[in-house]
Amino acid sequence: MSDSDSDIYIEDDPSFEERAPEVQPVLQAVEKLRHLPRQKLHIFQEFQLTRSLESVKDFLQLFQFSDDKVPKQEYDAFRYIWINSNAFVRYFHIEQCGIEKSVMRLDDSFPAVYQNVIYSVVLQTTEGKEYQIDVHASSYIAAAEFLSLICRLSDDWCSSLSMSCYFQIKLCPLSEEDIRALRSNDIRETVFRFFVFNPKQAAALVSSPSSLCLHDCSCSDGGASMVHSLRLLKEPFHIPKITIRTQKPFDEENWNLFLGILADRKIVHHLNLTAYDTAAWSSNVLLSQVQVKDLSLTGNAFEDCKLPLIESIRTGVGPLGIHMDGFGTLAMWKSFGEALRSPECVLQRLTLYKWDVVDAHDTGFDRKMLQAKLISFVKDGLLKNQSLIDIDFSFAEVFDGDLEMIFDGVRHHKALTKMTLTTRIASQDADAFESVPRTIALGHMLENNKMIRDVNLDECLYDKFVWRKVVEPMKERNGVLGFMKKFHNIPDEMIRAWFLCSLLEKKSNTVVYMLLKMNSDVLSIYVGRRSKGHDNDRL
Repeated sequence: MSDSDSDIYIEDDPSFEERAPEVQPVLQAVEKLRHLPRQKLHIFQEFQLTRSLESVKDFLQLFQFSDDKVPKQEYDAFRYIWINSNAFVRYFHIEQCGIEKSVMRLDDSFPAVYQNVIYSVVLQTTEGKEYQIDVHASSYIAAAEFLSLICRLSDDWCSSLSMSCYFQIKLCPLSEEDIRALRSNDIRETVFRFFVFNPKQAAALVSSPSSLCLHDCSCSDGGASMVHSLRLLKEPFHIPKITIRTQKPFDEENWNLFLGILADRKIVHHLNLTAYDTAAWSSNVLLSQVQVKDLSLTGNAFEDCKLPLIESIRTGVGPLGIHMDGFGTLAMWKSFGEALRSPECVLQRLTLYKWDVVDAHDTGFDRKMLQAKLISFVKDGLLKNQSLIDIDFSFAEVFDGDLEMIFDGVRHHKALTKMTLTTRIASQDADAFESVPRTIALGHMLENNKMIRDVNLDECLYDKFVWRKVVEPMKERNGVLGFMKKFHNIPDEMIRAWFLCSLLEKKSNTVVYMLLKMNSDVLSIYVGRRSKGHDNDRL
C-alpha cells in the first residue's frame, strides 16, 4: 500500500468522529476492499503492519474490553492486518475460550480468495487478556508469514499461544528457529493443533523448558527425533507439562521409548493424556512407571495401565498427583481404595471426575446405589490415608448422602488442606437435595479437622446462610492454625508478636480469642519490652 493512502477510509459511520482520536494513528486506508457493499456491517479498517512485533501488539490492544465486557469500539471484529498480497489477519472475538473454540471458516463479505481461515491463533497475555485472530489467505504459504512473526513475541507479554490449522492436517510451516524462539520461556504454554512436524521441528518441540500441547498432531518420523532430543536432556532441566490429545505423535516403538525415558528421568513434571481410541493407544502399561509429579488420563484408552498404576500408588512409587475419570470395574475401585489406605502411599493430589464402571448394567445397582458404592470404596481409603493434601471430585449428579460420606472419610485426615466438590445436577433429582443439612455436616467436619482450610463447593450444593455462619469461621480458624505452625518457627519473639498483632487486626472475635490464648507467652514479652520504649502501637 502506498504512502499516499494515509487517510482512513471508512463507511458512513456517525460514531466515527468520537472514536477517531483513538484509532486514527494506527489505521490506514483500504483500497483492496472498496468494492464491498457500502453497509455498516462491512466497515473494514486496515491496521498498518510494519513487520514488527510492536505493531502486532498495538493491533491486538485495539480490542480492549471495558469493565462491562462490551467492546469499546463497535466494529472491532472487522479490523485486520494485511500480511502480504495474498493473506491478512482478522481479529475474531467469541465468548468461549481455549483451543476448542469454533472458528468462522467462511465470510461472504470477503473476496472468495480470502474466505478460508487457514490458521487460527489464540493468544493470552501475562495480564490475563485473551485474543483469537484468524489468518485468511489464498494459500498456506501466504498465511505462514504471520505465524513466523508472532513466534517472537516477548515472553513478558505473551504467556500462552495456540496455533490451529484448519480444513486438513498440514505440515507445520514454522522453521526450527521459529519453534525455538516460540518455546524459549518456561512460563509460556504452546498449543499446536492439526500439524505434522518434520524431524527438526519435532526435536525443537521438546528441547525448550516450556509447556507443550499437541492436539491431533503427528511426527513424520514417528517421533524418533523427539525421543532422541529427550534423551539428551539432563536434570535439573524439565518441561513443566506435556499434553497429548486424541492422536499420538509417536509410533508404537517410539511411544514405548518415550515412556521409558520418563520412567528413568524426572524431566517432565506433568503428563496429560486424552484418548478414546484403544486400538491406536495400545501398550500403555509403562505409564504406571513414569516419574512425573502429576499424571492426567482421560478416556477409555488407558484401562490397561490402571491396575499397574494402582499398584504403584499402593507401594509409593507412583506419581504424586493422579487426575483421571475413574476406573472400569468395581474390583479396580475397591483396589484403589485399598491403595489409598497403604502406609507406603505417597499420593498428594487426587482428581476423579467420573464415578461409573464400564458395564454398569451388569452390577445389579442403579445409578444412585452404584455411585454410593464407589464413594464408599474411596471413603475407606481416605479414612486411613496419610498423604493426600488436595482432592477434587466431580460428579455428573450428587445424591443424598454422597458428600456426607466424603466428609466422614476426611473428618480426621491429618494432611488434607484442600477439597473441591463439583456437580452437574440432573433436573429430576434437584428436589431431593438437602443443602442445609449437608452444609451443617461440612461445618461439623471442619470443626473436627483442623487442617482443611480451602473448601470449594458448587453453589447448588450448600446453603449460603449456613455456609457464612458455620463453614467460613471454621475455614478461617484452620487457615490461622496452618499459619501458626510456620509462625512458631520464627526464633525472634518480637517479630512473632508483630505478626501476631497484624493478624489480630484482621480476624473475627473467635479467632482473636484463639490467637491470644495460644500466644499469651509471646504477648507478655511483647508488652514488657514495649513498656521499655519500643515504638509500636499495635496493642
